[in-house]
Order: sequence, then C-alpha cells, then structure tokens
Amino acid sequence: MTTTTADAGPAAPARPADPVATALGELAAGRAVVVLDDTGQEDAAHLVLAAEHATPPLVAFAVRHTSGLLRAAIDAGRADALRLPPMTRAGVRPGGAVPSVAVDAVRGVGTGISAADRARTIAALADPRTGPDDLARPGHVVPLRVDAGGVLGHRGPAEAAADLAALAGLHRAVAFGELVGLDDPTRLAGAAEARLFALEHELAVVSVDEVAEHRMRRDGLVERGAEARLPLPAGTFRAVGYRARDGREHLALVRGTPRGASPVHVHRECALGEVAAGLHCTCRAELDAALAAVAGRDDGVVVLLRAGGRAGSCGSPIGAREARELELVAEAILADLRG
Repeated sequence: MTTTTADAGPAAPARPADPVATALGELAAGRAVVVLDDTGQEDAAHLVLAAEHATPPLVAFAVRHTSGLLRAAIDAGRADALRLPPMTRAGVRPGGAVPSVAVDAVRGVGTGISAADRARTIAALADPRTGPDDLARPGHVVPLRVDAGGVLGHRGPAEAAADLAALAGLHRAVAFGELVGLDDPTRLAGAAEARLFALEHELAVVSVDEVAEHRMRRDGLVERGAEARLPLPAGTFRAVGYRARDGREHLALVRGTPRGASPVHVHRECALGEVAAGLHCTCRAELDAALAAVAGRDDGVVVLLRAGGRAGSCGSPIGAREARELELVAEAILADLRG
C-alpha cells in the first residue's frame, strides 16, 4: 500500500499544549499527574507522583483518590541493588513491571501504613543513599521492577510513569495508584472520569502512548545501515537500509539528494501483491508507479516499510498505534536522508 506526500511548505507548528512537557514540569515541581492507560489492556487511569517528592499530604491525596494500593516503580537494577526480588516467580505474566517484596522504611516510620509512613518509604526507594538494610520486609509499599527500556520495551503505565520521572530530570522512581470512580469509588475510573478529576484538581494529563511517542522522537527511531546501488526496471536507485528499535528493517530507495520539495512515496509491504502478484491487489501496481515517478526525477524517495512480525498484505489491517509508529519511522527516515 503506497501513499504519496507533497511538500506544502513549512511544517505546521506543534500543539501549544504539549502534554508530555506539561507533565514533566509538574512532576519536577513536586505535583502529581494523571497517566491514562490507552494501551487497550484496560480503561484505567493512574495518579502518579515522583518518589523523591513524596510528602505526607501528597501521599494522603493519592490514597484518598485511588484504590489505596500505592506501588513504586523503580529500575530492576535498583531493585536488585536493594535486594528486592520478585514477590513470586510462579505465574508471572510475561512482559511488564514485576512486583517485588513489599517494604517499609526502617527509620522514621510507625506501623508503615499511614500516609506519612508510606511517603517516607517511597522517598527512601528513590534516595540513592538507601541500602538494603534501610528497608524492612514485608511492608506496605510494593516496588515494581521496571526494565531499563521503559515504555519502549513494554508499553504500560508503570513504565510510562518511571520514564516521565527520568525525563523530568529526577530519579527514575515514582509512586502511583489507580484512580477510582468519581461517583462510585467501588470501581476504577475510566479515561473520561480521570480527565474530569484532573480538571477539578488542576492536574496535568498524559497518556502512555504520548510518553512512548515522546521517547521515540527523543531517543531516535531508526539506525542507518548499509547502502548500495540498486538497478530496477524503473531506474537505478540508491538503496539505504534502516533498522528500527523494534528490530524491523526498512528500506529507502533514493534518487539524488532529497529536499523539502522532493516527492516522497511511503509504501507498506504487501506480500500478496509484491510476491504472489495477487490479481485483486493493487499494491504492486502502486509501488511500480511510485518507483517510475521518482525515477523520472533527479530527486525523490520511495520508503518501504515492514509492518508487524509477519509478512503483511493489503488485506491485513494494522491498528492505529502501529500505523502511527510506522508514520513516525517514515518521518525519521526522511529526516535522516534530508539531514
């Protein structure tokens, strides 16, 4: 499937309100933010606070408006250094944050369950001076082990929250809990209720996908690979290989030096049309037309994108998230070629 883009002058300005930047500023200033879980796993929202800024009033606020179970997302390496193994090794779901043994701070706490006590424990988990002997086991705060890859390794609320803290220039440790319904606190709040809650309490709202997209843009989506001269029936192109962070390989077929006004054709692989020459598929014809159009110029690009883990076809639709990720990959490839 091929799409064609034309240069329409300067890119449109970014949205005035950047939800990620706003959330980073709020976390850095010691305020809580709302993280929406838009991964499709559940319609839930989480109240998140930076662990190093945990205070009794802030933790009390979190306990009052969430299920009450506050977990602390920390790096798996940090959990190992604190001797906090997984709570269980049986029945652990693959991927995502893993619960560790619950803890309390050793010093400055009473029973461990009060907001003041939990704030002390949460802050201790973020403090680099805290050692294994500074934590009592079991306790009332459950650390979650988050892999170093964060939301790019597994798209979940714990990973997104930990990444937000790190992006804000803080220790990669956060406390969070699921928001409960505004009218019915016996159930969890969905995204719509969470936005109303955030509006009422003047809290920043950001989604897991927005954090992931921010990190993809910031950390780089693709790595440039080998180049080769590639003669094709339409003409001779410079083939430039790219490897994405997820391991998928993409290809740019380039004529000349692409610039802002150069024609760009983005083509998602289609095994049915390109390999089997399916009679009911127009993808091969679209690709041939794109190659011919670019070959007739001194500049231009045809970007070939590989979608998913299997050979794709025009009859294999992809989700909105994957479509957006492929769009970002194409943008990254074009930016590299034009740079």
